[in-house]
Amino acid sequence: MNSGLIAARYAKAFLEYVNGRGSVDDVYNQVRVILSAMGKLPKFRLAITDSKAIAMDRKLELLAASVDPQPLAKEIADLLALMQKNSRVEFFRLTLLDFLNLYREERNIVMVQLTTATEQPKLVPLIEKLVREDFGKTADINRKIDPDIVGGFIFESWGYRIDASVRRDLDELRDELLEKNTRLV
Repeated sequence: MNSGLIAARYAKAFLEYVNGRGSVDDVYNQVRVILSAMGKLPKFRLAITDSKAIAMDRKLELLAASVDPQPLAKEIADLLALMQKNSRVEFFRLTLLDFLNLYREERNIVMVQLTTATEQPKLVPLIEKLVREDFGKTADINRKIDPDIVGGFIFESWGYRIDASVRRDLDELRDELLEKNTRLV
């Protein structure tokens, strides 16, 4: 069976399960933390998704450590146990990713990556308001500080990128000057 289909089925059932228990928002937040840890720590991801390498109790300890100081949601432990029992634990990460997408679709949330050179506390509410008023969606903004862009911001969402950074302006100016300089020679 297709791995995407397996993960999608588990994710859909998992979303229904956590909705029924009334814990969907807490689970969503923990899933985001777990997936972030899996993205940054490949050995952590392998420890969880390899069905034979590590005992179930140890996997649960690792997951609990990743969401510390909060206790690991029982629903996440139940999902991992079910997938382990059904020999599908290798799809755990994909299932969590699909769960996030289903949750965001259900709640009308759009992911936004906002990169600035320094902390810009006034910019975030403006973007949230723009997305809410112009698109009727809630913005889930992932902020990143990158001093290399010098100033301005880079907005990424829906497959689009708006680069309003000083770095881009400087790069364009450099390219323009180099082009003019080569024509003169």
